Amino acid sequence: MANVPPAPANQNLGLYDTVFTGFTTEECKNIECHGDENLPNRHHLLIANEGYNCLDCHALTNGAFEAFRNCSDCHSISPHHLTDDAQNFNCSECHGSFVDDYNDGHVIPTYAKTIITPDSSYKYIDDSGVKIGGCEACHEPDLTADPQIGSNSNTHHNLSGFTAYNCNLCHSSDDTTGTPGEGGAVLDIRYCERCHGIKSLHSIQYENDDISGELGYGHIGNSWDCWGCHGFQESNALSSLDDSVGSSSEGGYPGEATVPSVDEVIPNEITVGQDTVITIYGTSFENEYNKTIYTSNVTLDNGTVTIELEPDSITSTVIEVTIPGTLEPGIYDLRVVKDGDMSSNKVTLTVIPDVQIEMVTIPG
Repeated sequence: MANVPPAPANQNLGLYDTVFTGFTTEECKNIECHGDENLPNRHHLLIANEGYNCLDCHALTNGAFEAFRNCSDCHSISPHHLTDDAQNFNCSECHGSFVDDYNDGHVIPTYAKTIITPDSSYKYIDDSGVKIGGCEACHEPDLTADPQIGSNSNTHHNLSGFTAYNCNLCHSSDDTTGTPGEGGAVLDIRYCERCHGIKSLHSIQYENDDISGELGYGHIGNSWDCWGCHGFQESNALSSLDDSVGSSSEGGYPGEATVPSVDEVIPNEITVGQDTVITIYGTSFENEYNKTIYTSNVTLDNGTVTIELEPDSITSTVIEVTIPGTLEPGIYDLRVVKDGDMSSNKVTLTVIPDVQIEMVTIPG
């Protein structure tokens, strides 16, 4: 979707770097988040728990319920960051291991920064206009993309409904520790590392088959990935780096397992009472590092029960797994988890009741 090589980086991993501006039904479907066919049943399964009835959502016209697909009838703002997990900074609940949770105790360096410490923006622009030495080496906006790819400032400042944060969560007040940013706020990489730590950043990669030659497909795998973050002079210094580092250290320091990413689940709606094989499409479901193959299982969680399923078959991009017919009807969070703790982004699997209509009575 985005230009490769960066910037901006490709948008194949995690969530698309965009901002929900108009918050329309078309916008929500456009990035393939809420365009699936099981959306009505996901809402119907909320009726028993949330106290809704049919007429709360559907108008009755000439004895028939009117179908509607207008999300903004109920969602006036984005609901994503209204959840308890979001308000408590448990970002990995939805984003998986692409990020670190703010308060999870992950390692943030306390030693003094050096010339190879990434900058929150960049350190150098070469003659061709390429930024190096920081986040903007890859994470730049592209207003011509559809949907538009936002800047780091836009995507972080427009978390609709997220009321728990304040400026000091992301910005230093000490102008000796960072570089000036928008509005006089100080940008400090140590503050970025509160959610984007060493482990998560060094475990992100799009493709596992041959990652040494692709630019903009992750934070590991090509010398550009190292230099984009850690560079401090002209990018032609890349010639002094060994390109083989990527293919020989796929997982990178400190994690050998790369983060799995889920793109699509087919089918994402199944019927209770029958075993069903589903197919999960994505990337990095398995990878090899130092002659060890790291593989994944599938977890399902409905808020009460969590089950772990071993795939029937698995490649780096496709998983087939049997969902047992004993699951209770409901909405389940599905994740692919590699090596026990590397979690994918969260997607939804809906288990619907096996409803059979035996008789219909028409009054009158």
